[in-house]
Amino acid sequence: TDLDSLTYADTGHRIRFAQLLSYLTYQTNLSNPDQTSAIEISDISMHFERPHDGLHGSGSDSIMEPMQNGAPVMTVSLTFPRMDTINDAYFADFIAEIEKKACFWFHGPQLHPDQIYEFDFYFPRLRVINVEYPFDEIIPCTMTLQVEKAADYTGFMSPYPYIRPAIVSILSL
Repeated sequence: TDLDSLTYADTGHRIRFAQLLSYLTYQTNLSNPDQTSAIEISDISMHFERPHDGLHGSGSDSIMEPMQNGAPVMTVSLTFPRMDTINDAYFADFIAEIEKKACFWFHGPQLHPDQIYEFDFYFPRLRVINVEYPFDEIIPCTMTLQVEKAADYTGFMSPYPYIRPAIVSILSL
């Protein structure tokens, strides 16, 4: 093997955090989240927890399923870079148990003269379960939302959260 035959990961087509468009609005809003519901975030994380089903019965080499021990729990945490009136209102939403819906769109680099890569997360129903303002830092705020099935998913393709990777024509944007 010589140096000319080595391969490396494609770094030119990666999607960066700077290319993220974030939208958060009330779940009762009848339209799809749009520019009027755009938010600025400095961090996003998604967590998925599934209850363990691992009981072993005597005389068996495998676990007994299903256990009926609850549904998986998915949460989304958003960190806001600065405190403003919009972020301050999330604490009131937490107290009032207001439900939200959100879209997170990663618009990647241009693949061809008329196409880009897009990686989107859709959450038709989010329930605010925690809003955290650090004691030693006044500015950032972290909000945790629990993902749930939506009864009304207007503006979305499904009542369940979903991911949509796609190659999109620039002409359709």
